[in-house]
Amino acid sequence: MPAPPDPLHLPNEVLAAIVDAAAADQPTLAALMRVCRVTYTLAAPRLYSNLSITDRNLPSVFTGLMDGAGGEWSSASSREASPELVEQYPSPESDKRKRALLAHTTALRVLGVPEADTARVVPCPINRGVFPAIRTVVVSTLIPYHHKRPKVA
Repeated sequence: MPAPPDPLHLPNEVLAAIVDAAAADQPTLAALMRVCRVTYTLAAPRLYSNLSITDRNLPSVFTGLMDGAGGEWSSASSREASPELVEQYPSPESDKRKRALLAHTTALRVLGVPEADTARVVPCPINRGVFPAIRTVVVSTLIPYHHKRPKVA
């Protein structure tokens, strides 16, 4: 059986151009972070620099972080997303990776909070320890972005 071909290696300049072209598309930046270490390193600062937290993504934003006592910030979301990882996640390694990603955040927008009667309890550690580069925080809880606005008659 012949050996598999070597993976395609592109110059870093080409990978940087691909990330630059995708700069405005968050799903594409997230996908590029999963391609290889180079695109992870190039896409992470762009994806996390202007972070929006909504009632939909709040658990996933903080999944992977550990609190100061070595426990989880968001145990419910971790268990729901990957029940097989309950024993080992979050770990010190996941905490380090997530903090490195959140360190790129310079502008944070909180666009909605869960409604009290349907909210899962998810601690939200918005502080300098989690967001060391933060310069701007905007909080808007009037109408979360995914809710339909009431029709005016």
